[in-house]
Amino acid sequence: QLQALADYIPANLVSNTDDDGHWNPLRRQAQIALAAYQSGLCVSADLVTWGFDSHADHDAEQTEAMQRLQNGIEYLWSEAERLGIADRLIVLVQSDFGRTPEYNDGNGKDHWPITSAVIMARNVSWANRVVGQTTATHDAQAIDPTNLQVSQSGVILQPKYIQQAMRRLAGIENLAVSQQFPLDAEDINFFS
Repeated sequence: QLQALADYIPANLVSNTDDDGHWNPLRRQAQIALAAYQSGLCVSADLVTWGFDSHADHDAEQTEAMQRLQNGIEYLWSEAERLGIADRLIVLVQSDFGRTPEYNDGNGKDHWPITSAVIMARNVSWANRVVGQTTATHDAQAIDPTNLQVSQSGVILQPKYIQQAMRRLAGIENLAVSQQFPLDAEDINFFS
């Protein structure tokens, strides 16, 4: 089966240096993931970047990390478009935690339990909106799981809710492999 993958991997892999001249591992990861999809050997991939753990010099570190992330995502979409598969992608960009609202003594920001996620797809009805919000002090506010509006009696969004919704969107929430890894998450329909 790996021969099918070999048939789709380009002879020359994209440079790990992005258009801004920064080292960017997302470009090559995206290229290999899209080739694996085209070969029929995969339907999902986990691409990884780093540089967000800015305990010191937060502003400079985050600026470079965010630019690297943006360049990687732009490459992913442009390559998918070039290959004619952009209309089949759903891209989830998510971190496991955020940064504190205040700076520490090293002009950095430490770990904070509130984060965010961005879900992208082309030509879908659920795009171009924001679900959830924080207070001015970066504390999460609950949402009503039925209408997705801020609600005192709602739930605080957690990654498990997004993962559960992604499983449902992909049609895999009832598969045996999904049942082996239960999320214990209420169903929230982010995609209506």
